[in-house]
Amino acid sequence: MDKKVERLRAVETTAKQVQSLIINLSAIGDFKEVDFELMESFKSIMHLGTEQLKKFIDLLESKGKDLDVYSIYYYTKQLRIGPLQAEVNKLVALTDESVKTYWKLSPDTLGLLGNINRSQVNVSIPDFSEALTNIDSLTVAKMPVFIVQNTQEANLVANSMFDLACTKTLDFDNNQRPLFDFKEKLYNLFFSNDTNKSPHGLRMVSDTETLKEFQGISSRIQPIVKEFLGEEDYRVYLGKRLYNLFTSANKTSNIQVKRKLEYTEVNLDSGERELKSVEVKTNLIGSVFDGDEYRKKDISIDTPGKNKKLKLHTVEGQLGGLNEIKPDPLVKDTDASLGTPSGSVFA
Repeated sequence: MDKKVERLRAVETTAKQVQSLIINLSAIGDFKEVDFELMESFKSIMHLGTEQLKKFIDLLESKGKDLDVYSIYYYTKQLRIGPLQAEVNKLVALTDESVKTYWKLSPDTLGLLGNINRSQVNVSIPDFSEALTNIDSLTVAKMPVFIVQNTQEANLVANSMFDLACTKTLDFDNNQRPLFDFKEKLYNLFFSNDTNKSPHGLRMVSDTETLKEFQGISSRIQPIVKEFLGEEDYRVYLGKRLYNLFTSANKTSNIQVKRKLEYTEVNLDSGERELKSVEVKTNLIGSVFDGDEYRKKDISIDTPGKNKKLKLHTVEGQLGGLNEIKPDPLVKDTDASLGTPSGSVFA
């Protein structure tokens, strides 16, 4: 997901302001007109109240198809946990059981059994291969890479001990199938759709009938989830479910925002005013980037009869203003015989 909506919130006050005063807008994100419109409407809610909240919810519903998944998720989440939460719940409710588009609750665990597959997680017969995580795929998809690797290494050690203990129960001349599962009836049961519920095998044989039943059900779960949520809510649900925060490349700390700073220059003689502008580089929250390049800046002060430059970030600039600094040492002379300043505590 691209968290451009968060970056836009940092720089936009109004759509007109952000497009006219932010010079390098493309470096912050790939924005469309609908992004500016929704953000201006969103940031006006706390100033204008519940009427503006209603307008924003309607605007989101009508133009949400043109937004990215994270922007929709961000707006709905911020309003659900904000101070107008109770009012939001009233405005998005259509009936007692239905809500407007983008406001249906769709946690990652919705339809969790919709991806049941035969894997190391649910099959206990040893395969003597590298261990998997033994964690369901949804959880793995949300974990940092190093935790997944640590889990795999731990499971590899545990599986190697288990596999070693199982070697004596296998017949290596018959495709390494467990000795106690060699009966023809059980073989057919394991590899067919037979619904015979008779018990078979020991703990190393997975419950094949139950697994097959789950697989038949799981293939129908996601279509039901999609029908329940609707096209747009299902799009947001999939985006959230597949997103891994720990592998995100969204880094905003080094983004330089080039802002157009407008100011008025006044001629003290004629009283004329002139609107001028200068480019200022800041971070997302508006703090000016510091450095040697910026510390070399001077301010020119033009007054009748005087044209001076104020040197910023220097002793002269900080203490002397426009007047030249004259040396005024604390010690005026030196006692040559002792080599120390006269009046010194060391004299």
